[in-house]
Amino acid sequence: MYTKCGFLARGLKVFDEMLIKNLVSWTLVISGAVQNGEIEMGLGVYLGMRRTRLVPNEFALGCVTKGCADLGDKELGQCIHCFVLKVGMEKNPFVGSSILNMYAKLGGIEDAERVFECIDNHVGCWNAMIGGYAQCGYGFESLMAMSLMQYKGIPMDAFTFISALKGCLVVEMNSLMDMYFKNGGELYALKVFDRFLDEDIISWNTVFSGLSQGDDARVMGRFFHKLMLTGSKPNCVTFSILFRFCGKALDLVSGLQFYCLALQFEISDEINVTTSLINMFSKCGAMRKACLVFKSALFKSIHTCNKMISGYNLNCRHTEAQNLFFNLKGLGLEADESMISVLVHKGYSSEAIGLLNCPKDAGGQPDEFIFGSIFNCCAGSVAYHQTKSVHSLVVKMGYEAYIFVVSAVIDAYAKCGDIENARRFFDQTSRFRDVVIFNTMVMAYAHHGLVGEAVETFEKTKLAALQPSQARRVFFKSMKLDFGMDPSPDNNGCLVNLFSRNGFLEGAKHVIETMPFPPWPAIWRSLLNGCRIHGNKELGEWATEKLLQLVSVNDAAYVLLSKVYSEEGSWSDAAKVWKGMRARGLGKDPGCSWIEI
Repeated sequence: MYTKCGFLARGLKVFDEMLIKNLVSWTLVISGAVQNGEIEMGLGVYLGMRRTRLVPNEFALGCVTKGCADLGDKELGQCIHCFVLKVGMEKNPFVGSSILNMYAKLGGIEDAERVFECIDNHVGCWNAMIGGYAQCGYGFESLMAMSLMQYKGIPMDAFTFISALKGCLVVEMNSLMDMYFKNGGELYALKVFDRFLDEDIISWNTVFSGLSQGDDARVMGRFFHKLMLTGSKPNCVTFSILFRFCGKALDLVSGLQFYCLALQFEISDEINVTTSLINMFSKCGAMRKACLVFKSALFKSIHTCNKMISGYNLNCRHTEAQNLFFNLKGLGLEADESMISVLVHKGYSSEAIGLLNCPKDAGGQPDEFIFGSIFNCCAGSVAYHQTKSVHSLVVKMGYEAYIFVVSAVIDAYAKCGDIENARRFFDQTSRFRDVVIFNTMVMAYAHHGLVGEAVETFEKTKLAALQPSQARRVFFKSMKLDFGMDPSPDNNGCLVNLFSRNGFLEGAKHVIETMPFPPWPAIWRSLLNGCRIHGNKELGEWATEKLLQLVSVNDAAYVLLSKVYSEEGSWSDAAKVWKGMRARGLGKDPGCSWIEI
C-alpha cells in the first residue's frame, strides 16, 4: 500500500521491521522501488533476496528486467536473462515479454526477436514484440507482426492496437522525412523531426541518412552531438551511415573518431559496420587499416569480401583483389550474386559470366539485376553468342518484362554489332512505354551512325509523352524548346560523333567550338575519324593539331591523320606523319582481333 501510494520510505521501514520476509514481501519491495524510480535500490533489494537463497518469481524478474532497461544496463539484463534460462522460466509469458521489452528498449531488436521465438503465443508477448518494433523504429515490422498475429488467430486487445498505431506513426513520420531529404527539402525534413515527441534511434538514423546525401561534415557532426546529449545510443546502422559518409567525403579524421566510439559501444564487429569501415578506409587510401579491420573481423561474410575486393581494386592493388577472390572457398564462402556485379564493374568479364550459374546451383535463381550485370559484361567484351544464350535464359525465366533487363539486352546486342536484334527486341518491348528503353534504343542507333532511325525513335518518345533523360537528349533544339534543359558533355560528344560519321563535319566543328565545355581528346578523335571517312584533309589537320595540344604523345592522332592522307592518295604526306611519329619515339599500338567459336 505504502509503495503504491508513493511512500516508499514507509514501506521500506515496514519491510525492515518484518521478522520473517518471504518471497511476496521481497517482490513487493522490489516492485515498489522500481515503480517509484529508485531503480538502483530495487536492483539492490533483488540481489539481497538472491543471497537468502529465495528463487524469484515471474513478478520479481519482470520488475528487475524493467529496471535494467530503464538504467540502460544491458550487461546486468543479460545476467538476469541467463538466470531465467537456468531456472526454466523463459517460456513464462510475463517473464518472456519483460525480457523482450528490455532488449527492445536497449536497441537490441534482434535479441528481442530471438526471445520472442522461444516463448508461448500469448497476447502479452505479441504486444511486447509489436511495441518493441515500434519503439525501435521498425514501424513496418510492427504492422507485419500484427498481421501475423491475426493470421494465427491470436485474439487482440487494446494494447495491440495502441502498439500498432505507434508503428504506423513511425512509418509515416520517417517516410515523410525520407521523402523531403530525397527531394531536396532538408529544412522541411528537419522540421518534421523536431515534431517527434520521443525521437528513437531509427528517426535519428533517417536524419543521418538524409544529411549524408550532402557534403557538410559539420552539420553531420552537430546532429551526432545532439544525439549523444539525448542519452540515446547509436546503433550499428548509425555508424554504418557515418562511415559511408566519411568515406564519400574522404574525411579520415572524423572516421577514426567515430570508429573509437563504435569500439566503445562494442558494435564494431557487426557485419554492416565492418563493411562500411572497410569502404571508408579504402576510399581514404588507408588500405593498411582496411586490411586490419578485414583480418580482425569475427565473421567474414560475402559482402565483407566484396567490399575488400573493391577496396583493393580502388587502390590499384589488383593482385591482392584477385587472390582474395580466388581464396573465397578457403574462407568457407561461395561467390554469390553480388560478386557478379563487383566483377563486372572491375573488368573481370569471364569470371562474372562463369558465376552466372552459382545462384542456380545454390537452389536460387538470378534476379533482374544479375542479368543486367551479365548483359553489361557481354556488351563490354562483345560476347555476341553469350548475349544470345543469356537472352534465351531471360525469356525462359520470364524476365523479358523487366525494364532493367530489357534495356541491358538492347544495349548488349547493339554493342555486339547486331542492331537488327536490338531493334527487334525493342519493338517487342516498346509497349511498356518506359523512357529507359527508348533511351537505350536511341543511343544504340546513334552509336551505329543511324541518324534517321535515332531521330524517328526520339520523335516516338515525344508522341508517347515521355520525359527524356540527359543521357539521350542528343537532339539539341528539342532539348531547349521542348524540355528547357542544357545539353551535357555526353550529349555534345554524341552529337559530334553522329555528325562526323555521317559527313556533317562543319556541323561537328561548330558544336565543338560553341559548346560551353572545353573539348576533350575523345571528341577530337571523333571529328578526326570523320575526316578520315569523308576525306577532309584540311579539317583533319586542324583536328590533329588540337588533339596533340591536349595529348602530345597520342599515337591515335598520327595514325588517323596518316589514314586521312593515304585514303586521299597523298602518300608522301602520310609518310611524313609516320616519320614524325618515329622522331618523337612513338609507335602505333598493335591492334588485336578476336572471334567467338
